[in-house]
Amino acid sequence: MKKFLMLSLVILLFLLDIILKKAVVTFSSQIVSGNMSVHLPILPFVNFDLAYVENTGMAWGMFSSFQSVILLIRMVLIGIIGFGILKNKSIQSQIVPYALIFFGAVGNVIDTFVYGHVIDMLHFTFWGKSYGIFNIADAMIFLGALLIIFSRKRAYAIKE
Repeated sequence: MKKFLMLSLVILLFLLDIILKKAVVTFSSQIVSGNMSVHLPILPFVNFDLAYVENTGMAWGMFSSFQSVILLIRMVLIGIIGFGILKNKSIQSQIVPYALIFFGAVGNVIDTFVYGHVIDMLHFTFWGKSYGIFNIADAMIFLGALLIIFSRKRAYAIKE
């Protein structure tokens, strides 16, 4: 039951990513011009702003001149992870982190086919410093990778 609820949350995040990207694209001219803004001070040192960025690369726009190669790599990785989810017992035992990575990657690939680039819109600043603009799919991939890393570190520590 717990895995079902977690997987439902992953699917919900995936759908929220698609909906938020569509909304940001729809209102992109207002966001870019400053006529529409969302600014939320979360803590005294953390702020959130809604932005609109067309990202043709990977994280922080890296390798943007290789968009076709990046798309191909993403699609191959989606295939590998999807196959692993279906066939690999160790991946199945950690289905939630792999599902986060899978659906996050699918969300960014969908963007590339629908918009010609990935839509990024979430902008956080910490102590006045910006650490990039990203989307929910990116956050899902990052969280999934962190969960895998920490579960492996924990399993390694238990074996010692």
